Amino acid sequence: MLYLTAKQHKIFEACYMELSPREPWKLIELFNRRGEAHRIARDGLSSVFNTMFKATGKKPRRLDVAAHEAGHAIVMSAIGYPVKSALIGGSSGRVSTGESNIDDEDDDGAIEPVNAMVPIPLAVMEILTNCSGYVGESFLRDRRINSDYHERFLSYAQCRFLDDQAGSQPMTHWNLHMNSAREIIRKNDRLFWAVAVDLLENGALSDPAKHRLNTQIIKPPVSLFFERIDISKSDAWRYPAEAVAA
Repeated sequence: MLYLTAKQHKIFEACYMELSPREPWKLIELFNRRGEAHRIARDGLSSVFNTMFKATGKKPRRLDVAAHEAGHAIVMSAIGYPVKSALIGGSSGRVSTGESNIDDEDDDGAIEPVNAMVPIPLAVMEILTNCSGYVGESFLRDRRINSDYHERFLSYAQCRFLDDQAGSQPMTHWNLHMNSAREIIRKNDRLFWAVAVDLLENGALSDPAKHRLNTQIIKPPVSLFFERIDISKSDAWRYPAEAVAA
């Protein structure tokens, strides 16, 4: 399974099943960053995960944090969120579509469900935004095991909710969207490493790197947000002229 061990999958599925008996109009708040279900999935299970996964206590290296935030930055820019700032400090970091500092708590771009329905394009964007950090870390050959499972479980719960709503087999949307995030970063490989190096050197995204990120990003096909497609095989996947010429 992509980005999940058998043990993680088993524990995540058990945690999701504890959430899933909730009425759909409540569980749909997995996609609302101010919703209760989102809060439980993102923050409320920390003690459970720390116990079950027996965290080693090792903090991520600065390199791990830079790759994590570079993954967020690449995917967010590619799917239409202009990145205005990115920071790393100690064992944490942040990418924002607005000016921010490392201690900011507010999230950007909360999705508000309408009539108990999540607009699918926005749901896909939310999942890709959440998963892109640990997908970015996976590009490090000597990556460490990251004990922060909160983004991973939130992505898992969101994907499983879409599985249930669509009547799909479990893990259908997980495999689809993890592949999409990986493909977006892979297509932007040089830019991904340039952003990671820039964060390592400066601690914050420099103006030249930010300009390059928001003007040279290779975007996925629009159909990604509406259909179940494998974008690695999509004819709509194109390099912009400036990236080809670079």
